[in-house]
Amino acid sequence: MKDKHLHLKSKNPVSFFFSNLSPFTKAVLCGLFGAINLVVIHYHISYLNLCDSDYPAFIQISRGSSLAEPVGGELAVVHMGVHKTGSTMIQDMTMRYTSSMLKDGYEMPWTFFKRDGIHMKHVDQNQVTFSECFVPSGDILTDYSCVPELLFYGMEITKRQNNIFISAESFSAIDGEQIKNLGTYMSQWKKTQVIVYYRHYFDYLRSKGNQEYKNRNFSEKHLWEENLLTYLTQFSDFRYPAHTSALVGRLRPYFDDIVVVDYHDKSKPLVEQFFCDVLPNAKNTCKEVENVGEIETTNESVDMSYSNLAYAAMKKKLIEISNDEEMDEVTEKIKAYNEEIIGITTKDMKKKCLPEETLDALLNSSLELQLEVFPNANGDQLKEMFEEEKSKLCILDTDGTLEEGRWKTFFAEFKYSSQS
Repeated sequence: MKDKHLHLKSKNPVSFFFSNLSPFTKAVLCGLFGAINLVVIHYHISYLNLCDSDYPAFIQISRGSSLAEPVGGELAVVHMGVHKTGSTMIQDMTMRYTSSMLKDGYEMPWTFFKRDGIHMKHVDQNQVTFSECFVPSGDILTDYSCVPELLFYGMEITKRQNNIFISAESFSAIDGEQIKNLGTYMSQWKKTQVIVYYRHYFDYLRSKGNQEYKNRNFSEKHLWEENLLTYLTQFSDFRYPAHTSALVGRLRPYFDDIVVVDYHDKSKPLVEQFFCDVLPNAKNTCKEVENVGEIETTNESVDMSYSNLAYAAMKKKLIEISNDEEMDEVTEKIKAYNEEIIGITTKDMKKKCLPEETLDALLNSSLELQLEVFPNANGDQLKEMFEEEKSKLCILDTDGTLEEGRWKTFFAEFKYSSQS
């Protein structure tokens, strides 16, 4: 696996990070690091070498404390996703109904930037720039790196005696000492509740695999050489570390109140269920989302059959493609030919599917992981869904399709719009 950690020859990344902070922000973080080790612990260096000795009075009070005694609001709620379980829709509602959330006693650190008239990229309802302070990806100089001011605004929320709401599916990668650090930070509130969504393992992997490949660029050759089948095979009998079962197992030693929500429960729309039944005492926000009507699904799966066919034809030297623009044009013309001339969709084309032994392994893993999260589940609904969704665990058989005479003719006669 590719090492995502940032390596700087001349500077330690944390030192570089600190050198670019304002004195006030640096003082706030140094005060926090006296109580908890956040970003710094990821790089295994001492915060003492980075911090000055002169702190504002209120920072000196907290420096070295354990934060064990709550000083403000009643409840800290941390929604950790996981990925591909509707987190974006929930987060969008918190942005749309920030005032209702406040009436319910919830504040979010990112809203303080808006209050203070500060615009910073990626400081918004998907609170990844907050979670990165606890679960650093390694590259602290990216747009999604930790924004230290958010930690300070969290402290301000507890001083106002309000609850804090954090939502970031990037928390699903949290582990060990990082969980301990998060718990220590949240101990400023009297209680902490962690909310995690569960999705059947095979369905989760299918959606994650689609996410992995759907935004690929033409230059990312490895993402074109791989496909959903290789992705599913890789994890069919191996526990994906960010799946609900693994995440909950890591959280249990540190948090007593963990709420696991079944993504497949369709008794209510997902956002209505979250704000009306899952998030404690969110009556005002619940009323808002009950009346919002149908919510457009975001981050949907993408059918990559046509682009896969284009890439396969290029590999067989049936066509030349050299950039994203040409790939897009070929893909669109393949789609038009298939659906308007031949008169079929990708569902009617030749498929390549997983072998039975891999399907069995995937089903068994799904059943086992469901029982870890819901011990009383009988698995019948999962098995039924697995049978119904099997066709979605297949991909287009590009080799078989390209052997058809009509597709050989299509590519032999193909011309780019610039050649017309």
